[in-house]
Amino acid sequence: NYQFRIENGMSGPQFMAFRVARLYPLFLFGLILGLIGVAWQTRLGQTSYSWLELGFAFLYNLVYLPYFNLNEIHLQSKAIPGEIFPLNWPAWSLFFEMVINIIFFLNLRYFRIPAKKIVLAAFVPFAIIILLNHGDAGWGSRNWFLAIPRVAFGFFAGVWIYELTKTTAYQSLTSRMAPARLGWMLAVMLTLVLIVAWPNVATHRYVFFVGI
Repeated sequence: NYQFRIENGMSGPQFMAFRVARLYPLFLFGLILGLIGVAWQTRLGQTSYSWLELGFAFLYNLVYLPYFNLNEIHLQSKAIPGEIFPLNWPAWSLFFEMVINIIFFLNLRYFRIPAKKIVLAAFVPFAIIILLNHGDAGWGSRNWFLAIPRVAFGFFAGVWIYELTKTTAYQSLTSRMAPARLGWMLAVMLTLVLIVAWPNVATHRYVFFVGI
């Protein structure tokens, strides 16, 4: 895994090259499809982008950078303003994941702050974001800064869970559990994740869990 490689000498450029090589091909494919789609919407008058702005958006997004703007894209009856990756909407989370990956590398190499402390530090702003009903924030020019605690919390929670699986206590516990029981536990956990993630099932009353 990357943590082991970094701790054993992998350089920052090598680490980021591996991450980009893994994510970029599908990102580029989606970007080209998105360009075609948004260009067609622009032609139909369903966006406020000029052709020049659309070109700049493509160039910024092509090199994996956000394009800050206040233009609108109309989706059915709703206008969505200021997408920082207007040609590949979900890519905002990938961009901030890359930012968090840089922090992850620097922490492993220089600071050595335990993952659980980062999770606890990120939890407070993350919880505030969710409780204020901004669980979907981070994608736009007006809310991009909310992506940092949101992505940091999830990323380092995963790192923390990985570290827990390497502890003697966890390995001792799982070795005593029957495989069937462990399988049922995983199935229940997966079911809960699917339920809280499904937008038609999880209403505003469960916004905290949807955010997680």
